[in-house]
Amino acid sequence: VRETFEWDTVAWTRRIGLFGEPSASDSTRGMVYHTDLGKVVLVNYNGQTFEMWTWEGLRWSAINTSRRPTFRQHYSVVYDELRQRIMMWGGSDPTGPQLDVWEYDGTNWTAISSPGPTGRNDATLAWDGVRGKVILFGGRTIAATPTPISDMFDWNGAAWTRLTPAAVP
Repeated sequence: VRETFEWDTVAWTRRIGLFGEPSASDSTRGMVYHTDLGKVVLVNYNGQTFEMWTWEGLRWSAINTSRRPTFRQHYSVVYDELRQRIMMWGGSDPTGPQLDVWEYDGTNWTAISSPGPTGRNDATLAWDGVRGKVILFGGRTIAATPTPISDMFDWNGAAWTRLTPAAVP
């Protein structure tokens, strides 16, 4: 279903996107709020086709880039407020896990290779504004019968560091 809704803290309102809408996709998309642009950014794979869109409150607008992340499913995205970049990590393709970090600087995507978390699908990425780092938590193994993963890492824009909290959910 290709529908857009907005939440105003009381109710959901269906919005009609003018001048195009993102493709429908089963499970291969990520969405972030880009605080510097003041817009929602959708990162989407529709099959093998990569798409990026912004939502401005009235319409979806396509973003075209000359470079894009390699195909993957079940990836995670987050907006790094300090570095003003959208970050994509993880997921898998038919050959196995994707361990690279991709960053979008507002113009193009750049691949960053850095040792870090084991391969996984559906990890959670969140921005930690107090520490100025991206936090990765959990996910699930890439297997016929996936199992949950409950470790944590942070990303400083160049390298991963494993975190060892006293307890994890």
